[in-house]
Order: sequence, then structure tokens, then C-alpha cells
Amino acid sequence: WTFDTGMRIVGSPAVSNGVVVFGSANYNIYGLDAKTGEVLWKHTTEQAVMGATTIHEGVAYIGGGDGKMYAIDIHTGVVKWTFDELKNYVLTRPLVYNDKLYFGTWDTYFYALRITDGSLVWKWSNGKSNPKLSPASVWPVAANGKVFITAPDRYFTCLDAETGDEVWRTNEYKVRETVGISKDGQMVYSKCMWDTIVALDARVDEVVPLWVSNAEFGYEHNPAMPMEKDGTLWVSTKNGVLLGMDAKTGKVLWRHKIGNSILNTPLPLSGKECIFTSSEGTITCIKVVR
Repeated sequence: WTFDTGMRIVGSPAVSNGVVVFGSANYNIYGLDAKTGEVLWKHTTEQAVMGATTIHEGVAYIGGGDGKMYAIDIHTGVVKWTFDELKNYVLTRPLVYNDKLYFGTWDTYFYALRITDGSLVWKWSNGKSNPKLSPASVWPVAANGKVFITAPDRYFTCLDAETGDEVWRTNEYKVRETVGISKDGQMVYSKCMWDTIVALDARVDEVVPLWVSNAEFGYEHNPAMPMEKDGTLWVSTKNGVLLGMDAKTGKVLWRHKIGNSILNTPLPLSGKECIFTSSEGTITCIKVVR
């Protein structure tokens, strides 16, 4: 089946219990039947919806262009709560961790809300007044009581998940808007702006590099997250190149050029198989055969 909203779909959808949830630039958030594409419900907002969706325990979390974060029951379409104190639009995929929702926006802030009622727990700023330096594109990750983000200010930041206090913050590696984490929560990854992928120790409260690898992809500003699955780190670039790396050592295992445009955040199915989309309008499944 296909479903046409008539306008752009920017944020990645999410699916759970047979329901696909996503937003559109036509101001709507949709819940579709995953088997048929039938509209189960829709919620109309006040602006374009470009945020990616996260579903947790039957609730979809998605940010809009109207300065709101929404929590919606995926089965009924009922809005459980909204947080309306955002000063700009949401682009990221929110993170649920330890009963809180974490996300950044283009209003310079990074937020932590209670998932029960959407109340504010804390918000953090990198001290920059320019909204273009906000931690807004990065999909945050968390482990060991810490949340990890990057931003266009080229800093890698680790925050205490409970308080929002800075645990550490470094601009040594010139990271930008990308972050990933190993399944065991021991390593946190980021793609740097020139050739380099870095892995830091996610367990300790200081900056400890575990490996720094020259992946030879040149200048890079594509906000696509590195994704680890079964020991393989999948990395996509703005030049249509997909990389497979050893997640423990940083060794480049292979590289494959798909096209000449941006490859979005990959969706690995295993250490050998992955689905991804491109700005050329393609969706591809790749399988490593050696």
C-alpha cells in the first residue's frame, strides 16, 4: 500500500502493535494500519510536523512545528498530553529513558520531560544564543545514567540524565549533529566533520576515547546517526557512501557507494543487512555477502 499526505514527510515514522505513526508538512500527525495503510486516526496541529516519531508502551512521542511536543495513544489517537513551551520547531527523534523524554529543538535548548504528564524536569543550553547551534537534529542516546548529544557547535556533550548537569563536554573531535550508542551501552559514537569516526567510553564520567578511526569520507555535515547492530557500526554520508565498521575497533570493513546524494540514518536489521533511504527518493536494502 501507499499513503500520500500531499506534502513532505521529513521525520522518520515509527511502528508498534500494527500502527504506523508519523507527521507531515500538511500539519497532521497520522496513525495508519500497518497492514493496509488505512487511516486509523489523525491529529491536526498548527504548523508543519517535521519531527521523527518514538513509540514507547503504546504512546507515540512526536514534536511539531507549533512549539509543542505531543504524546498520543497509538490505538485511539487521543492526545495524552502536550508540552507547549518550545520556542521553535522539533526535528529530532525523542528518546525515552528512565521514564523521561529527552529531545532538543531549534530554540537552543535540550529538554527532559516526565513521560507520565509532560511536565518539565529540566532543560539545558550550550550557552549559545544562535538557534543554528542548537542540539536539534541529533537523536539523543543514553546509558549508565547519562544522555549524550552533539550539535552544530561541534561539541560532544554528556549530561546527567536526572539533573541535566554537564558530566563532560569536549570539542576535541569536531563532531556535528550525529551520535550513536552500542547495544551494551559501553561505547558512544559520533561522526566528525572530516573523515573521522570516534568512539568514547560511555561508562565513565570523563572523556575517554576507545578508538578514533579515519574512515576517509572527506568533509561531512550529514546529520545521519551511526547505528550499531551485532557488532557492525553502520555509517552513512552526504556523498552516497555507506560504511560498515567494526564497532569495537573502528576498523572499516567495507564501503559501498549507493548514489551521489545524502543517505539518511540507516536501519540495521543485523550486522550484515540494513535498510536506508536517500534524498534521491530511494529506499534500499543492502546485504553484506562476504
